[in-house]
Order: sequence, then structure tokens, then C-alpha cells
Amino acid sequence: MANQEEPVQIRTKNGRYKVNKNLPDQRLAAKAWYDYLVSFLKKRGVEFSKENPCLGRRAGKLFLLLRVDDIMICGCKDGVQKLIAELKKEFVISYKIAQFPGDEFEFQKRTYRLCDDGMDIMPGRFAETMIKLFEEKYGPVKCQQVPCGDEGQEI
Repeated sequence: MANQEEPVQIRTKNGRYKVNKNLPDQRLAAKAWYDYLVSFLKKRGVEFSKENPCLGRRAGKLFLLLRVDDIMICGCKDGVQKLIAELKKEFVISYKIAQFPGDEFEFQKRTYRLCDDGMDIMPGRFAETMIKLFEEKYGPVKCQQVPCGDEGQEI
């Protein structure tokens, strides 16, 4: 999606090509994508924090967090749906709206579940994968209690 700062030429067995868009894993691709996405969002009224340029807001009612090609949007349903419609005009996107207690969505390999009193954040499958790899090399992991109150044991 993002243009090269300067067009790049590549050579393959089928010939030479001029590459106008950034390719995955290209050194400057992440920065170019960020600049492209931020520019797109700024044209639609999103202001970004100077202290943390991954945090944005629109009209003080819609807030978003950028992380490479993931966006978490929080706000009133109408505002969220409007921004999603604007994004769909330019990009191929997938999204999930969490609105009621029990609704879930994923962001950055974690699952978020809305609750009556807030939100539960559950780790992704990374921990399970690490334990499996550890056990394959060193044997079974021992389960043990952590010295803390009963509340911590339940978690």
C-alpha cells in the first residue's frame, strides 16, 4: 500500500522490475506503512499524540491504538462504525466489534473480553507454545503454588 521513498529496481530470473510499493520485510516498509496509515487517518480527523504517536483520537469521542497493521478502536458505536466504513473504502480489513459483556476480540495476540466491571485481558497462545517447547527439551514442567493470597492462586 505504501509507496517506496525512491523506486527500487529488482532483478529476477524473469527480468528486471521497478517496484513502486514497499514489500513485506523491506527495511523501511514498516515506517512507510505507518506514515501512509497515519496520513490516511489524519485526513479523516484523527489527531495523534506527540508523546506516543501510536495513540490517536477523533473529536474527543473516538480513540485508537496503532500497532503495525493492527488498530484497536474504542468509542461510541456510531463513531467506530463510521471509521470502519472509511477504512473499508481504502483497505481490505477484518474487524470485530465488542459491545456487550462477554464479547471478545483479539489484538496483538491477546484476547480481550468485556466484563460488567471492565475488561479481561488473556494472554495469547505464546505461553502454551513456550511450555511445550520447554517440555520437549527438558521434560515436564512442575506445577507449583506461588506464595501469595488466595485471590492470586485463583488467577
